[in-house]
Amino acid sequence: MDYWTWWINERMRTVRQACDTIDMFIAPSLHLQKRFINEFGLPPEKVKYLPYGV
Repeated sequence: MDYWTWWINERMRTVRQACDTIDMFIAPSLHLQKRFINEFGLPPEKVKYLPYGV
């Protein structure tokens, strides 16, 4: 594994550990809400959609 692949994997591991300590994520669009859940693997009950300006 080259340095950058290692660095990115390590960074993502650190971010995922930090996400475990967060109670709620706010998604300003339905698109981001779906991405947070489907691509990043956040639990759906921790991701709430709150549109801009509300």
